[in-house]
Amino acid sequence: MFTRTRISFNEPTSNELLNEINTTPLVDVMLVLLIIFLITIPVVTSSVDVSLPRENYKLRNVNVSNLIITASKSGDFTIGTKTFELGLNNTFKDYIKQISILKPQPEVHIQADREIAFKNLGALLKLLQNSGIKRVAFLTDPSPDQ
Repeated sequence: MFTRTRISFNEPTSNELLNEINTTPLVDVMLVLLIIFLITIPVVTSSVDVSLPRENYKLRNVNVSNLIITASKSGDFTIGTKTFELGLNNTFKDYIKQISILKPQPEVHIQADREIAFKNLGALLKLLQNSGIKRVAFLTDPSPDQ
């Protein structure tokens, strides 16, 4: 009478390779990495908190080649991630001398707290002048146009 034949449509057997990629672990890892980056970015971009004086001058472009010295009101000077004390030792003085011999010499921008002691700012300017730095500028917060 009738014979039954079995027809299989792409039924995987134990000898065949699975051609699908399981993306769930990949998505899990990517989400964990995204969370880690979101948490660590504010830590990396943090800087010294200073309150800058306000001036009515136009904004000035700050080039990457310029050296920005941040002066806190306690008298510490920060360049990038390095913090120096002016009178502690000669490391700050040696660093400025190395900057002064570069060709072309970078412009030094001083970002000073408005409550910094004048003697600390004067000592910094004297060090820059004695080291041979030719171009010095002060960074301020621009006040809104009135």
